[in-house]
Amino acid sequence: MGIKHSVAKASGEVGKATEWNDDHVIDGDVQFNQYEALRFVFNSLAAPPAGPVAGQAYFDTTLNTLRVWDGTNWQNLKGGVKYWSAPGTAFYAEKVSRQAFDHIFDSAYGVAVDNLTDEAALCPVMLPDGAIIQELRVNGTAQAREVRLLRNNLIAGGYTEICAGSRNTDITATAGQTVDNSQYVYWIFAECLQTQQIYAARIKYLL
Repeated sequence: MGIKHSVAKASGEVGKATEWNDDHVIDGDVQFNQYEALRFVFNSLAAPPAGPVAGQAYFDTTLNTLRVWDGTNWQNLKGGVKYWSAPGTAFYAEKVSRQAFDHIFDSAYGVAVDNLTDEAALCPVMLPDGAIIQELRVNGTAQAREVRLLRNNLIAGGYTEICAGSRNTDITATAGQTVDNSQYVYWIFAECLQTQQIYAARIKYLL
């Protein structure tokens, strides 16, 4: 029948004018014929509805995202701000043969890397393809030491700087830094003098 009043009337039964604005229900396909559903709002729920069919969608007020049932799982459609992070132990010495770093337990940060000689630290970065890099932050001792987010062309070689700044600060990336894993690899370079520690790294991105 398509769209009808929530209280269906039997054939020949008189409907009241006051019922016109009552809730309607849809119990069949509705052909919009390429017209817009103006001011349409998805059903808002704190948890997924029971018995979904493929293509069914709702707005999840707990996750604050639109979700669609693909026939097997609920898929989140929300983009927005996301984060990648790594502990200090993900960093290693620029020249690995020197074995310049110790991985240690730190009472404040859990794990860190401690530099035994004047050696730069490197950390590989693995972001999803299409991510738009916004900020880099590397926490550790000695705020004045420089950190940089770089990308290498995996075919032609050579690297490009995405952003650079000091530790313990949010470093803004230059505009338009979209991750392309088909052509580039990404990594963090951190200056690190003897006895200095790196606690963790974080990258803010949009997806």
